[in-house]
Amino acid sequence: MNIFNNEKIIRAMAFEKAILEVLKKDNPKLIANYGDYNKLDSRFQTYQQYDAMIANTLNLQCFKRESINAERIVIEIKSGYPPREILRRFVARAENNFDAIVFVLAFRKKEILEKTVVSEKCKIYFIFEEDLIKNNEIKNVLYNFDEYITKDHNILIEDNYSLLQKTKINLSFAMGAGCSKSSHISDWNTLSEALGYELLYSIVDTKESQFKNKIIADKLNASIFSCFDKNSALDAIYNSFMMLPTIGQRDYWLSIKRVLYMNYDSPNDAKQPLIDSIVSCIKRKNIDAVINYNFDSVIEQNINPNYKSTNKEVQSSFTSMIGCDIYHVHGYIPFDYDGKIDVANFVFTDKEYYDNMSNPNSFSNTTQTAILNKKNVIFVGVSFTDSNMKEILRKRVSQGYSNTIFAFLKLPDFDFEGTNKKLMENKYKLIQECYFNSLGVKILWVDNFDEIPKRINLI
Repeated sequence: MNIFNNEKIIRAMAFEKAILEVLKKDNPKLIANYGDYNKLDSRFQTYQQYDAMIANTLNLQCFKRESINAERIVIEIKSGYPPREILRRFVARAENNFDAIVFVLAFRKKEILEKTVVSEKCKIYFIFEEDLIKNNEIKNVLYNFDEYITKDHNILIEDNYSLLQKTKINLSFAMGAGCSKSSHISDWNTLSEALGYELLYSIVDTKESQFKNKIIADKLNASIFSCFDKNSALDAIYNSFMMLPTIGQRDYWLSIKRVLYMNYDSPNDAKQPLIDSIVSCIKRKNIDAVINYNFDSVIEQNINPNYKSTNKEVQSSFTSMIGCDIYHVHGYIPFDYDGKIDVANFVFTDKEYYDNMSNPNSFSNTTQTAILNKKNVIFVGVSFTDSNMKEILRKRVSQGYSNTIFAFLKLPDFDFEGTNKKLMENKYKLIQECYFNSLGVKILWVDNFDEIPKRINLI
């Protein structure tokens, strides 16, 4: 389904977000389902499945209504005309936990609902369209949506750079594959296909230049492995490596190392604007811990061009430089890895990934949890396709948090011009922000990747 063709979904997202933003202006203690769980108190900690909650008083001055006073107030927002049975089920679920239920509904017919959606245990209030349009922001969302969403500084699209500038202490980075790409480190697709080549043609000991030429020239291998899901292909490659009598686990890691760095010219390739900006920020802000989802030693060699790894670093997936601890949470294969020691905490194949995911006490999970729950983290070059990482973020949201997590995200290149392009971009932003807010993540939008180092240098 092309979500841009489903205008109803987009408008529903916009309506809910607009209502919450408007209410928050007059109700700073409002607890919303997209990122205010740090305000939770003991009365609400089990009620996080609702659109919004507040204790004692809900100020409705924004809709020119009198305030609602009750110890525990829950708010349910609906953009369409919900069947009465849907509202009754909501009442049945909420009436034992709240003293007042407030339905915010974007339509005009109200008499039937007020008479038929009732409760003997708590008070029920309805805010209908006739009240909502007394607020200009909501009126524009309802009646002039396309025009409103394209305007700068509307309440639907977040500008989190100002928040980032206010977040000056206790910073950390979470570095993904996008950080190493500019240093010519092989990406996921290249790794899987090139490892398949090593398996099929047994060229583990071939010189690097010949190895590169064969990878580039070989069409057969690319054709074979493009037919498979990459994770499945990697599992098959790993199992085949382990079954060969002359090849062992360390040879497999050595093969990954060869492929990982096959286009990397250390240490010159480590000196790239993005890594430079991260290292500069680490020094400038005294950052003491970084999550690195990459196997490579690019950041270490950026910090010190003469860097040489130690066995302990490979076996612990951990380095410490310029006062900063760098945790390679999926394992560490530095540029000078020689295959003489085991690589610890390695997460690459499907089996390794799910073994790690099912073990909350793994090095990867405990490290990520500790940093993501305590520090103000900036995700850079991370695609957010990792289900394990997203589960850690969701758990953080469900438990409540006081830190802030940001993520750089590039806008797609939409094939439109002028107002139509702005409309498409902002609809895309709205959808992504609603999703990332469910992960407790604030998006830092960029038009191109070259903006990211410039933005980091401003921190």
